[in-house]
Amino acid sequence: MSIKKKVFLASGIIAFVAYLLCSNSIISNFFFNTPLHPVEFNTLSSTKTGKYDFSQEYLGGIADEYVTSGWAFCESEDPQDAKPVSIIFKNPNGSYAVTANTVWTLEDSVIFGEKSDRTFRYAHDASLVQLPTGVYDLYLYCQENENDTMLINLNLRMEKDGTSFLQSNASEQMKQQFEKIQSDDVSLNMSSTMEVAEDFVTGRGWIFLEGQDTLHQNVYVTVYCDGKEDTYWAQSVSRQDVADYFDNPQYLYAGFRYGLPAEKYAGKTITVEAIVEIDGAYYTSGRTVEVQVPEA
Repeated sequence: MSIKKKVFLASGIIAFVAYLLCSNSIISNFFFNTPLHPVEFNTLSSTKTGKYDFSQEYLGGIADEYVTSGWAFCESEDPQDAKPVSIIFKNPNGSYAVTANTVWTLEDSVIFGEKSDRTFRYAHDASLVQLPTGVYDLYLYCQENENDTMLINLNLRMEKDGTSFLQSNASEQMKQQFEKIQSDDVSLNMSSTMEVAEDFVTGRGWIFLEGQDTLHQNVYVTVYCDGKEDTYWAQSVSRQDVADYFDNPQYLYAGFRYGLPAEKYAGKTITVEAIVEIDGAYYTSGRTVEVQVPEA
């Protein structure tokens, strides 16, 4: 074979390998056993309590590799073997999941005292190359059987930016404005003091619409400053104290926290309003807090 043909062949092989490495769908679906897939977050139910463990590691690299491991189960009269467990990446603009079936290990009998007819351990190995840039709240979803499911807010907000996936205080700014409904049924408590941490002005509180489950709600904060308004998606977090105080487990995920870009509002007085979204409707109590943001 001539040198020219060898060079041409080598170039073709290199180009093909580069195509494989750079093709999002091929990376996600061929090289990894738990590919990322879209999911409709509001269709995920949580009918049972249970227990779980979760750990994650972002390996990155050209394949944008992300791995998790742990165990999970629902309290159930019909426990299942090889049940699906998913890690959900929730964002109001689109949510995604990686899913794996549980497997049996020696740990099952040692820790849980169970035989192999019920499995607990899960592991995910996925590429995040198809995960759009933005911030995501992480959830664990365990499907013990068709009727018994568990959706857990892991109280983790992660930011995807290129080939990085890191825990963050950031609240993603929304492009659209919302038509708000002012209602006396909105219960709200919001911090009137903020802290500057890692380039973010952070605040927290809780909010819910009376009688509505907080599991699928989204919370936004609108910032009024210099005659303009910016709206950000806040992180939803669990608040057992709120559920206990109102004696209603539906309010467990009424908590929220937010991180605003400190540089943008440095040295200014801002007015903050919290908004709760239920099934595409946006509710507010009409109450706001005013805060002086420190100079940079």
